[in-house]
Amino acid sequence: MSDLLKRRPFWELVFSLALMLAMVVVLIEAGKVKTSPFDELGSAFFPRALAIIIVVLSIPVFIRNAISILRPPAAQETGVDSSTPALSASNVIKTITISFLTIAYVGGIALRLLPFSVLTAAFLTFGILALNGWKLHRIIWIIPGAIIFGLLMEYMFTRVFIMDLPAFQVWF
Repeated sequence: MSDLLKRRPFWELVFSLALMLAMVVVLIEAGKVKTSPFDELGSAFFPRALAIIIVVLSIPVFIRNAISILRPPAAQETGVDSSTPALSASNVIKTITISFLTIAYVGGIALRLLPFSVLTAAFLTFGILALNGWKLHRIIWIIPGAIIFGLLMEYMFTRVFIMDLPAFQVWF
């Protein structure tokens, strides 16, 4: 059993299953959103569509990893399994950092601490830097891209999908 917990397919299987379960919760909660009969898409459309896409894309990952776990391991000549790299400390730190950033991002949106575009830009900036090992040589491209993406997402979610998000009140 301890060998199973060290294998990458096991954790990918657990993650895909957890992701699918979380998206079922999103689908249930999106079904409770009241929409106007005059809305073409309504505010529940985007969360529903995104949840369905994530579930559909998680199913092949789940199946592939379940087959990989159930299949008996082949005899290895060298003793090193190149298909499942070992967990490294840097990957664990990156995972914890991204998890913390995601919780802070969602919490900031829920508590309306800052406008959605600012939170999105900060999340993207710090997330990209964390995934790249905090290498600052590309920050000149990361920050403007994150700001533009944050502003575009705020406009799309508040003006197109009519979602109640903390936003700047300056849109023309």
